[in-house]
Amino acid sequence: MSDETKNDNVVVLGGTTDEVERKKAEHAKSKEDARDATTSADPLMCVMRFAHVFRDDRGCPLAAVRRDGRTQLLDVGGRPFKLWLRRMLLDAGLQMTRGEQRDLREQLEGIALFTGSAERVFTRVAGTTEDSICIDLGTSTDDAARVTSRGWQVVPASPMRFTTSAGTLPLPRPEAACYRGVDGLRSFLNLRGQDFPLAIGWLLGALRPRGPYPILILQGEQGTGKSTAARILTSLVDPRRAPLRTLPRTERDLAVAAQHAHVLSYDNLSGISAAMSDALCRASTGGGLSTRRLHTDSNEVVLEASRPIIATGIDEIATRPDLAERAILLRLPVVQGRVDEKTLMREFEKAAPSIFGSILDGLVAALARIDSVTIDELPRMADFARWVTAAEPGLGWPEGTIVGAYRKMQAEQTLDSFSEDPVAPLIPRLLGLAGGDEWAGTASELFDALKKMTDTTHGFPRAPNALTAHLGRIAPLLRAKGYSFRSERTQAMRKLILERSS
Repeated sequence: MSDETKNDNVVVLGGTTDEVERKKAEHAKSKEDARDATTSADPLMCVMRFAHVFRDDRGCPLAAVRRDGRTQLLDVGGRPFKLWLRRMLLDAGLQMTRGEQRDLREQLEGIALFTGSAERVFTRVAGTTEDSICIDLGTSTDDAARVTSRGWQVVPASPMRFTTSAGTLPLPRPEAACYRGVDGLRSFLNLRGQDFPLAIGWLLGALRPRGPYPILILQGEQGTGKSTAARILTSLVDPRRAPLRTLPRTERDLAVAAQHAHVLSYDNLSGISAAMSDALCRASTGGGLSTRRLHTDSNEVVLEASRPIIATGIDEIATRPDLAERAILLRLPVVQGRVDEKTLMREFEKAAPSIFGSILDGLVAALARIDSVTIDELPRMADFARWVTAAEPGLGWPEGTIVGAYRKMQAEQTLDSFSEDPVAPLIPRLLGLAGGDEWAGTASELFDALKKMTDTTHGFPRAPNALTAHLGRIAPLLRAKGYSFRSERTQAMRKLILERSS
């Protein structure tokens, strides 16, 4: 009859009592030898067995470690890496003082910066080659969705390095699209029929590995489902805990947010300052945002990558022309037949895998067709327009559906922006009073003439030089309405010229 003896986490099956004792002794000695070998090992070499240190494309030292079941990237100078290192040394039986651990971290940082490899790091979406996209599914493993011009599949190990944060949540695991395809999303968004293609266009654009990205603005009165729509759309690109945030106060805070998320979602905006409007434009197009590296030192880090952005609000948000030109503005109607949000989200979670799979089908078509797509009279955000047009056959939509809706939205937005601007509506009146198709004069003369034509000071430039700058910003609005603005400098003065061009 066989004996079974358990001791010190070792199981010995069969054999006599002497054999069992001998095997137990051999096991104890092997553990002691391993412990001695680990204890006497060089701490640096021990760490290098469990962590790959390198520098990213912004020059930050990072360590790739296994944590919570997946590969995670930790800043070598940050607190999470300090805690990981302390635990790793404890598990390895290596006794080190805090000073020795600090010296070890500095040694690892030097290796990463000066002898380690330089590797690109991505947040959620990466372009692997010219015809391939890799999307981090954010699961407890390293699963990723790999999309090529031939199809998409879920791969068990991502070929790219992705950074995550404590707020990262998993994307739906994509499934083959059902018969409704991407149109299955309609019932979860309170959008006008002509606006739904623009929401899908934003999703397709947000999963493109490179910007520029349009800024999606969901606008409507209270109770129109703006926040719910923002949560649903974000969950199909970059789901996060507390996905909707308040708008940062500074560009630096915006840059920090962009370092940790692929999609920036801001809820219930009541207005955007001129400085923040410019910062959002740079974030969407990749103009560059600067910040310090994780508050650890004075070294500046410039984030050049662009980010998809969602903003919701009751009031007009895109009041500045440069922001309006980059925006997809969707005005939500009052909800008819209200469903409680908990039930709605539960049903959406069931449909999300198929909806996400249909979006990936669109990306497949976009990769296959992007080089052959041509559009007459490309609109602003031309790269976005070509991308979504290339994707439409993968959705089962006629080519031009999204761009057609985009042009109509831009025309409506231009009309609204022109009428709401404090200066633009005065230009046709000024030319009419001048009795012709042209007005010329100095900035001071123009300032005085326009100021006499309005009784409001809200938003109106406070000085002639501010008026000149304002006219430069609204030049696209003027052109869209058939007017042009330019300045000419002579030896005597600088002259401003307003003309009716059509």
